[in-house]
Amino acid sequence: MLKQTLSIIIIFTLLFNIASAIEHPSVKITKYDLEIFQEPGTTKTYQVEVQNTGDVPLDSVYLSLFFLPSTWYKFENGVRLEVNDKKIFNYNLSIPSDASGSIVYNLTANAIRGFGAVSNSAVPVVLKMQKVQITQTTQTIPAETPIKNETGIFEIKNSDSSIVLIILILIGSLAISVITYKLI
Repeated sequence: MLKQTLSIIIIFTLLFNIASAIEHPSVKITKYDLEIFQEPGTTKTYQVEVQNTGDVPLDSVYLSLFFLPSTWYKFENGVRLEVNDKKIFNYNLSIPSDASGSIVYNLTANAIRGFGAVSNSAVPVVLKMQKVQITQTTQTIPAETPIKNETGIFEIKNSDSSIVLIILILIGSLAISVITYKLI
């Protein structure tokens, strides 16, 4: 009985040592833009934060993108990430001038350890391509229209406003000078 118990303990110890020796590479996208707006005919740079969440260093971590034409985007080269390290990756999107609408694409962080891909993390990003239309609204006030200031005390006509402003500044300066002179 003791011999069988010792055998079982030895077997469990060996299995535990083997299981703890197994590497657990893992990578995760931790920060990114969930929704982006970009005008067609422009190029913009976006940032993505990636973290090594596994228990071993990763030889190469890089981004990839699915569901957009490959001519629309460009990524940085892969980098090595130690355990728990984070890296901010930049990627460029160049939207053709004839593109419009919205599309959801998958942004993926890929990790390689040794000779093969071992982990990836994908997130959906909504790209909204829309022309920005700048419109200017102008209101014309006739020159003879009276305008009240914030206090409602003075009534100034547009054509006389700069002259009245200069007179008010001069009167204010004179009043401050008189008060200062009397205090001295």
